[in-house]
Amino acid sequence: MRGWSQAHAACFLGTHQQRVSDLRHGRIGRFSLEQLIRFVSRVDGNVLIRVEWAAHSILFEQWGREREQGSGGAAIGNAAFGRDA
Repeated sequence: MRGWSQAHAACFLGTHQQRVSDLRHGRIGRFSLEQLIRFVSRVDGNVLIRVEWAAHSILFEQWGREREQGSGGAAIGNAAFGRDA
C-alpha cells in the first residue's frame, strides 16, 4: 500500500481515510485485533499469533505442577494449555 493515497487505501481496506492515517502513524491501539486481522486479510496477508510466558510465570508453574501430577494441562477461561491442547 506504499505509494497509495490514504483515500485509495481506505477504499481497498473498507474503512475511512482517518483510519488509514491512524495505521500509517502507528496508532494501532485505536483498532481491535479483529479489525487489524481483517485489514491484513484484505491485502492477502497472513496473521501469526504467538504467545510466550516466562518460565517463572504463575501459569507455567501451575501447568508444571499439573503436568507432574498427570492431569495434562491447565485451563484458563476457554483456552487450554498442556499436552492435549
